[in-house]
Amino acid sequence: MTKAFSGYTTNHAIEGVLRRIKGNPKSMRARIDAKCIECIFEPSAPGTWRMQVESCTVQSCPLWDMRPTSALKSIEDCAD
Repeated sequence: MTKAFSGYTTNHAIEGVLRRIKGNPKSMRARIDAKCIECIFEPSAPGTWRMQVESCTVQSCPLWDMRPTSALKSIEDCAD
C-alpha cells in the first residue's frame, strides 16, 4: 500500500512516520522525520528514507543536527 507525500510515493516506513504524527500531533521527532523525508527522500534513489536522510549534507539546514540517524552513526560522531 502506498500514499502520496509531497508528490512522492511512500513505503510502509514512511507511512509509519505519518501515523506517528496523526497519533501524536505534538511529536517533535515525528515532525522532524516528516520534514526530512519531504526534503530529501527520493524513492528511486538507493537506500531507505532513513539512509538518505543520514547522508544529507545540507549543514545549513536548521534541522540538520536533529535529523534521524542510526545509533551506530551517533556513536561514531561522538568519537570524532
